[in-house]
Amino acid sequence: MLQRLLPYDDEQCDGAWSRLELEAMNNAFVRAVSRAFSSGHESPVAASATVRIGGRLNGSRQLEVAAAIGGVWKWFVDAKFEATAVEVLARVRAVCADVPAEQVRDEFKKRLWRSTSINAT
Repeated sequence: MLQRLLPYDDEQCDGAWSRLELEAMNNAFVRAVSRAFSSGHESPVAASATVRIGGRLNGSRQLEVAAAIGGVWKWFVDAKFEATAVEVLARVRAVCADVPAEQVRDEFKKRLWRSTSINAT
């Protein structure tokens, strides 16, 4: 059930917890959920309706796309907004290959709107 957002190195600690601690927490969580299912305190149907794994609904995928767009936005600002849409999309897709152009456009439009609103005040 643990999701990895970054590649993991077994020799190092991953943030605040070691791999063994993360695995122990994961195992304890799985046991608790299994007990809740078997005792009738939780419904597997309800639990499966609130968790979506895979494709566009995967939280780590959304984070990957947001990080790609955010990184390219920083580059765009540092370039003093002197880049074409083709360059922007190519840089986003170099990090996250199948991001729809419409999503990049919409995110950049929001950020441009915010930056012009902030500078106007």
